[in-house]
This record gives sequence, structure tokens and C-alpha cells, in this order.
Amino acid sequence: MGSMKSFRCCIFVACCLGLSIAALGSPIRQQDQKNEVKGQQQLSGSMAQIGTTYTLKSKLNITILAARYSVDAFDGYTGTFPGADEKVLVFDLAIKNAAPDDQFIDPNGWFTAVDDKGQQYTDGELILASTGAAGVSVTLKPGQGLGQPELKDPLRFVLHVGAKAKINKLIFGVGRLNTSEDVMRYMFVEPPKDPAHATNKNFIAPLPDDVRDPSDPLGALALDEGKAVIGQYYPSGPFSIKCTDLSSPAGATFGGNPPDDGKRFVVATITGRYELGKDETAFDLGGGGGPAYEITDTDGEKYQMAGMRKLKTDEDVDHGFKRGEEYSVRLFFVLPKEAKIKHFTMAASNGRKWGFDVSGS
Repeated sequence: MGSMKSFRCCIFVACCLGLSIAALGSPIRQQDQKNEVKGQQQLSGSMAQIGTTYTLKSKLNITILAARYSVDAFDGYTGTFPGADEKVLVFDLAIKNAAPDDQFIDPNGWFTAVDDKGQQYTDGELILASTGAAGVSVTLKPGQGLGQPELKDPLRFVLHVGAKAKINKLIFGVGRLNTSEDVMRYMFVEPPKDPAHATNKNFIAPLPDDVRDPSDPLGALALDEGKAVIGQYYPSGPFSIKCTDLSSPAGATFGGNPPDDGKRFVVATITGRYELGKDETAFDLGGGGGPAYEITDTDGEKYQMAGMRKLKTDEDVDHGFKRGEEYSVRLFFVLPKEAKIKHFTMAASNGRKWGFDVSGS
């Protein structure tokens, strides 16, 4: 009688839980617990090597000659330069038309970089040094090539990647001729101490020492602020910029006025060299109205730029840049007379920051 009550109780509980009586007496099998994962299977492809030439399904021969991280600006159709929290990944290329007919070069879908967290990067541009801002709209005749070292006209694909990204894989989105492959994969290794004699060429040359994080053996991590010295150019936005002087000149005026009582003007003399092929204004050299230039004193107080003036006169700057042109301006800061400067930060609009130790200025 007691067992019958127990059985009826189980039926009641099962009904409340939405279970069938059959389920109560059936063991839960392992296959019943399996999660079904729906998604795209990995594309078929082969492992590829930097420095090796491959013939693609389109009968285009392509060689990735080298790869490197950079914070420079590159003069292409869109004007490629890394933002304040970016770097660029640069692939030097050589291509040749191995088909019997003319072939238009379309790099769309060629490059997908993947970092160690699985983030993908596809925002990039194909750049030919000789055409620059005109872009690369090229139809190659049979046997014609671009980017071969002997042509002395570098061909590059420049990808925007995160400043802290460690790229460990490149997926080239076209397979080899006479195969069923969809892609080629380049798996990157740590840069060797002697790149010239490395057997595995699949490494990315590190960032320059003045911007790379020394804690990273890959040379991939960029410092939040590069290390700068007075009088030297550094890439920032579409410019290379340098600070040639930071001082408090006697008799300086801003807008026709001297500093208020108890204050002093600190003036940074900045020279910008414009690196791209499309015209730009001095407004972006001065930071574009944002907090791109900053002074920090020994107490940790920070001071933003009060304004920009011409190099020799107390006048607003109204200047347009052409590629390769240099132009100097003065940036004014207002500080208490007793404040002692410790650090100066400079950056063009949306560009990488560079910092100076200017203690005692």
C-alpha cells in the first residue's frame, strides 16, 4: 500500500514538472545531453609562408614579402593612418599576372588578420607608393607585375588593428590554383633575434622602440604614449610632428593680451610635416580642438592648450598643407607662475600621443 502511494506521488510530481511517466523510468543517455552547435565549418585551406609565391585561382601570382607593425601614415586613396588607439599592420607584396588575359586587381576580401583573442580585422587598403592618393586601380597585362623589389615601387596592404592587439594569424581569402582550397593561412611566430637568417619567415617585425611596450617580446603592444625627445619628428595622424621648443618667452601676448596676474604663458613651438596626398589644414595639426596637447606640472595638475598662433605674429593660423610641406606654429598654455613643468604631451587630431620629460622647463 505504501509503494502504491509512492508511485502515485511520483506521477503527481511528474505531471507538475511536465515529465512523462516513461521518462521517469528511462535513464538519461549521454546523447540526450549533447549540445548541438550550429555554425559555419572552417574554410578549407593550406598553411602558407611569407616569402613564398603562390598562384591563386585567378592565376594571379602573389608573394607576401614581409610583415611589420607601424604607427606611420601611408599615402593611399583613403589616407591611411592609425588612430590614437590603433597601429597598422603592413604587408609588403609582389603580384604578377600569370593569366593569358588582362586582369583587374581587386584586393577585396584578401586580408583578414586575427588576434590572440579571436578578434578579426579587415579594415585596410592596398597602396602603391607611386600612385599614393590616386589609389590602386590597376589592370595588369599578362606577365606584368607590381611590388617586385627590382621595380623600386613598393606595393603594400595596410590594415588597421588595435594598439594592444597581438596578431597571430592571417587568413588570405583566396585559395591556390588547381586545389579545392578556399583560403591560405599564415600562422605567425615570435620575431627571431636574427630575421635575416630565420627559416620560418612568418613573423611580424615589431613596433619601433620609441612606441613599443618593452614588456611584450612580440613587439606588438603599443604604449599609450610614445617616448619623444625635443627636435625629432614623430608620426601622429596624417602628420609627422616635432616640438622644437617649450619655454616661457618674456613679453609674449595671446590675442593682444599678456597673461593675467600670477600667471605665465608657456609656449610650445610645433612643426608639422604633412604626409598624405590630400590637402589638410593646420587646425588638425593643433589637435582639431581636442585635448591633444597637454602640460602636466610636478603637482600632477594638467593644463590644456589655450590656443594656437602663427610662428612670428600674434595672429590666428589659417594654413593649408600639401604633401611633404612643413609648417610651424606656436601653442599657448596658461600656467601659474610658480608651477613647475614635468611632462608635455603632443598629438595631432585623432593621432598617436607622444610624451616628453621636460622637468625644469
